[in-house]
Amino acid sequence: MNTTENKYYIYAWYYIDTNEIFYIGKGCYDRWKDVEFHRNNYFKSIIAKEGNNVDVKKLYENLYEQESWDLERKLIHEYWERGECKANFHEGGRGGNHGNYGENMRKKLSEFAKTRTGEKNPMWHHVYTKEQLERISKANKGVSRHFSQEHLENLRNAIQNFNKTEKAKEMHKQIGLKLKGRKLSLQAILNNRNAQCPDNFICKLDDTILYETRYRKDMFSWIRNNLGLSRTISYQIINNTWKPKFSKHKKFENLKIIIEKDKFKGVSTNPDECKDVE
Repeated sequence: MNTTENKYYIYAWYYIDTNEIFYIGKGCYDRWKDVEFHRNNYFKSIIAKEGNNVDVKKLYENLYEQESWDLERKLIHEYWERGECKANFHEGGRGGNHGNYGENMRKKLSEFAKTRTGEKNPMWHHVYTKEQLERISKANKGVSRHFSQEHLENLRNAIQNFNKTEKAKEMHKQIGLKLKGRKLSLQAILNNRNAQCPDNFICKLDDTILYETRYRKDMFSWIRNNLGLSRTISYQIINNTWKPKFSKHKKFENLKIIIEKDKFKGVSTNPDECKDVE
C-alpha cells in the first residue's frame, strides 16, 4: 500500500443531543463507519446503549498518513483536556500508545477507573437475556480455541529457520557456557522452588481445613478443580472482598484462604537436614 497518498481523514463519533465527542480516530476508505473491528468494549457499549443518539462525522480529509497520525494525537489530547473522548484509551498516532502512558495519562485513567467500580460498573449484576445467550452461542459455534495445524507448522518452520541463523547459534553458545558443569536434578529444582516460597496457604471452610500448600498457584488450581471457583474469586477471597452473588456460591460464603507469612523462611530444603523435623 502506498502510504504517500492523501487518502486519510480524521473522524469523530459524538452524542447527537449534546454534541459531545466520545471518540476520535484516523482512517481511510470506510473505516469511520465501522463499529466492530478493533473497537474497545467501552466504545461498543456506547454504540449499543445510545442507539440513535450517536453519529459520526469527518473532521479533516485529504490527509497524508503521517499528517493524520499527528493530527489524531493532537485532537485526542485537546478533547481529553475538555473531558471528552472518553472512549479513546490510547493517545493515537501510529498504532496508538498501547499502555506506554505518561504520568498525566496514568492519572486520568486511574480517575476514570474509579468512576466505574462496584455498582457504577455497567456490567454490575449484568444478566444476559435469552436472546443474547443464543447469539453468543451461535457466534461461538464451531469456533476453535486452539491453534490450527497450519499455524503450528508455520511456528515450527519459523523456529527451525531461526535456529539456523548466526544469532541463534551465538545465543545457544552463551547458554551452554552458563550451564557448563551444572547438573540440574529433580531435587535441585524442588529445593529451588521451596526456597522461593516461604509462605504457607490454608483453605478453610468454617473450622475445617480443606487444603494446605506452600504455593499460591497450587492453591488456586485446587480451588478451581475441586470447588469450581475461578482464579478471580480466589484472589477476592484472599483479599476478603468476595461476596457470593449466585445461589450456587452461597455454600462457600465462609470460605477463607489464610496466608501464614514467612512460615518456611530460613527453613532448610535439604532432605538430609530435615530428618526428624516436623
